[in-house]
Amino acid sequence: MKKPIVGVILFFIAGMVLGRYLPFSFLPFYILSLILFGVSLFLFLKRKTPLVSFFLFSLTLLVGYLYFSFIYFPHSPAHIINFASSEVEVELVGRVVSRPSEKIFAKRKRVSFILEAETVEPTPSHEENPSHNNQTLSGKAEGKVWVNSYSFYQNPGYGDRVRVRGKLRLPRSAQEKGDFDWQRYLSYQGIWVELHTGWVEMLESSDFSLVRWAQQNEDYLAARIEGILPNPPAQVAKSILLGDKEKLPPPILEDFRRTGTAQAVPAQLG
Repeated sequence: MKKPIVGVILFFIAGMVLGRYLPFSFLPFYILSLILFGVSLFLFLKRKTPLVSFFLFSLTLLVGYLYFSFIYFPHSPAHIINFASSEVEVELVGRVVSRPSEKIFAKRKRVSFILEAETVEPTPSHEENPSHNNQTLSGKAEGKVWVNSYSFYQNPGYGDRVRVRGKLRLPRSAQEKGDFDWQRYLSYQGIWVELHTGWVEMLESSDFSLVRWAQQNEDYLAARIEGILPNPPAQVAKSILLGDKEKLPPPILEDFRRTGTAQAVPAQLG
């Protein structure tokens, strides 16, 4: 091959694609990578060029697989996904890392935002109930949580530190072929857990005036777009021009990905 770098890139991309769809087990693939590297080095010293290329490309494929699996799937024992297997109601403390979006769902106001988890504890009512094992539900936590709040008293903003109460659940995946995959949509954003709550407590309010000023300008531009265009074109225009992923409905974003035109929206969406 006259340009081996092209083959290396293609095999690395192919490895990442395999990492998305094949089950992951780190240790066997790590050992296999070391074996392939050792064989490639031995053949290189023996000047077996064709075989060296074969084993190096195989190694590149495996490295791509390991790379995607490592950055895509959560591996930390403190990750919030490890607390989602219980039906116990918890209190979750974290910081809002996305701009909350407000929608009317089933005739109720719903505010959705992404929470970067810090700590998780069982609610006081469950702490008093000895039938629940709370040891695995207490302590430091990490990872992002998609929060749907139905609280009428607190509307957190970007950067606020809050406490929410509810049950941690795994997002629902597509039930049938062609259905929108909510679980996959969230996983592309590094979110593996969601929580529905009617109780939000403000612990620390963000005082970044520059961020507030930028949000006010964004609201003004969004209002002008909505006044000119109907929906859904207005939602697509707001996503492209303002770079806010919450402005683009998940089904439309999934259509962008399926047709290979996700690059038409901001990079953080694709």
